[in-house]
Amino acid sequence: MISEAESNRKKKENLEQNSQKHREAFEHELSEVVDRTKRIATSALVIGGSFALSYYLIKKLTSKKSVKKIKRQKSTGDINEVVIQKHPSVFSTVGNVILTEMAVFLLGIAKERLINYIENLNSRDDEDSKDA
Repeated sequence: MISEAESNRKKKENLEQNSQKHREAFEHELSEVVDRTKRIATSALVIGGSFALSYYLIKKLTSKKSVKKIKRQKSTGDINEVVIQKHPSVFSTVGNVILTEMAVFLLGIAKERLINYIENLNSRDDEDSKDA
């Protein structure tokens, strides 16, 4: 006959083995979630950075520069503002074209990354639905 102590010991070993299996499965799932989150964050940073850089370059290149001169009359204290607009030189125009092309190129890269990201999400969703 199996004693009660022996039976309890076998149950305890069984429960510990099950607990270990669940712990390993949980750690595996957690590592997958962390890896997926890192990939998503990296992609988001690359895409966001390229959008921000493109916006900054376009904003800097297309802004009109103007110089304000303020004239004060001593006797009355009136202030007259005179705005003088500077016209872009040939070099800045060429720079504008180059930077605009760079911005278009960066936006193209960002678009490709977004498409790849969305396709990966869709394929993962398909795999998850097949597993369920």
